[in-house]
Amino acid sequence: MRHIVVFLTVLLLSSMTFAIGDVHNAATHYNRAFEHLHRLTENERILLSYPENPTAPPSPEMREALRKMQPALHHVREASRRPYADFPLDFNEGWFLRLPPLHDMRTLLSVTYADVRMRVHDGETTMAAKRLATAYRTLPHLSDSGVIIASVVNQAGFHLLDDATQFLIDQGALNAADALTVFHAVDEFAAQTDPFNHIEAILGDSELNYITARNFLESGEHDIRELFGDSIDPEGVDQWHNLTEERLDNHIAAHDVFIEDMTAAFAMDDPEAAAAEVARLQEAFLESDNLFAHLAPSYTTYHERKIRAEAALAARVQSLRELVDGDVEPLERANAAMWYLRAVAALESLEPEQLETLRAADLDWHEPLPDELVSLLETHQPIVELFHDGSRIRRCDFTFTRRHRPHPFMPSYAPGMRDGLRLLCADAVRLMRADQPEDAAERLATAYRVIAHLAGDDQIVSALTSHVSYRHVHNLIELALDTELFDQSQLESLYVAFDRIALADPFGYTNAIALARSRLIDQFHNRRPLRDEFADQVEPWSRVVQEADGDRLLGLLLMSEMIDPPNLPMQLHDHLVSLDDVMPHAGVETLYGQIEALAELIAEGDIEAAREAVQAVADVDRRRGEARSDLRRGLMMFQVNLGSTPRPRDDAVADSGEADE
Repeated sequence: MRHIVVFLTVLLLSSMTFAIGDVHNAATHYNRAFEHLHRLTENERILLSYPENPTAPPSPEMREALRKMQPALHHVREASRRPYADFPLDFNEGWFLRLPPLHDMRTLLSVTYADVRMRVHDGETTMAAKRLATAYRTLPHLSDSGVIIASVVNQAGFHLLDDATQFLIDQGALNAADALTVFHAVDEFAAQTDPFNHIEAILGDSELNYITARNFLESGEHDIRELFGDSIDPEGVDQWHNLTEERLDNHIAAHDVFIEDMTAAFAMDDPEAAAAEVARLQEAFLESDNLFAHLAPSYTTYHERKIRAEAALAARVQSLRELVDGDVEPLERANAAMWYLRAVAALESLEPEQLETLRAADLDWHEPLPDELVSLLETHQPIVELFHDGSRIRRCDFTFTRRHRPHPFMPSYAPGMRDGLRLLCADAVRLMRADQPEDAAERLATAYRVIAHLAGDDQIVSALTSHVSYRHVHNLIELALDTELFDQSQLESLYVAFDRIALADPFGYTNAIALARSRLIDQFHNRRPLRDEFADQVEPWSRVVQEADGDRLLGLLLMSEMIDPPNLPMQLHDHLVSLDDVMPHAGVETLYGQIEALAELIAEGDIEAAREAVQAVADVDRRRGEARSDLRRGLMMFQVNLGSTPRPRDDAVADSGEADE
């Protein structure tokens, strides 16, 4: 009860102190920032929202939008220096309380991330770090209103800034001094007793419950459903309709005890014990006849969010401390995907005729390359260098590109990665013919390292791309060995790169297929609310997914992605052309044309008929069966030409976190 009295006192005092123009109140400065934010067009807001590819160069339109927002970011900096953000809130409205402009505050964090990306691209890493530190210092203001939704937005804001921090780390751009700038702000936030304000938010929501109930009782309303619709079950409706002052006092007293127990559970140090206690308390409360059981949020879900957010916060403090203390070098924490995505963007900017020349090339180093291909290769060495530099970084993680599409049919970067591997092989042939074996060997070693990175991507199309590209590299090396082009040292460097490919699940098929199954099942659960009309579809769909071989699983991914919601890129044909040797585009386009019919079968609940209609779109299972034998062929090739060599290490995957010397 003591916590609740304190909460009400804070509410009373805060409502008395707010005044527009109070420069000690962060809300004053946020309001000034909102004025600039609201002048953005819808398209400008989209440009400054969360990016699918944060490595993409800022467009002129994005730069112009950020220019407009510089005054707003100045006001955000001023707000970050204020101890509190007190917006005028009328808590007497209960659940109809008009919350602070949380959406606008969250949007300002997105604008900050966009500004960070632009500054990193322009080489202004120190200013990017300062912007990020400022944004971290605004996080406590997000949950100052003391309700659960504000606390959840606070968590979302942190995760966005955490992604922005990871972006700096992934670029290898955060030196010790800049890391210290960000570290101070993150550490200050983490040092708070309850950084995401969970306890106060639980107390605040309970008070809103009580105020809402008293307002209902005093208003003389006859039907609670006019306030809450059909979200309250009939038993709860009867309770509200039979409510008296005495009964309400009894319900509040019992609920106070529950809230005290729940906040104590949230404050427990042991996450597992806390989760168990939260679940026990919630289950018991929901089974009670307390009036507020019908309004209770999911405390278990809220606690799960708490655990994830606090774990991510602790991990971020630790990762920054390692950079500040010099325990790791920036490139040791960098992400090769950043280099690859820049290379892919550069490839995608080529003329269609240039890409067609690259894809159509018959790479036999005994035969001259077409003049237009040689010109392309000589002109675009910076792309080759991006792939080379990225491949030298051990860690490669494309996950951030799939935030809204955790397991897509075709990752957006897959076509560009296939073209990039073609480019490396073609450039190796050019160098072979120019009698530059050392440089040619380095191009092929780069290709091996890129292949190992793709093999760890946990995506079926990435596994296929990795495997097909591996065969091309292997064939080129065999041709070179027939004429003794490479000397001992060059072969050894090739073997070291080859050794990055793990013997266990060489190209990543097994992991990719297992994850595709689990995510397809999860997507069905999440997409279709388990109402009565859908409940009987869950088991058949799960069975279909579990029984599907790799070939059909890829088709199911395509079907799932197109039905709800439609996510596949509109440039389907253009993307598939690059992957035609990975999965023939004719089969994909045939299945794509059947999507509407398949969607209708699923909507009707005929899951089995939908399964039968899904066609295989690639030889996933055949290639998976050949993966280890293909890798053994490579190992034997090196053994024959180098003498006895060790087996490829099972741990020679591309995310060990160790940078090459």
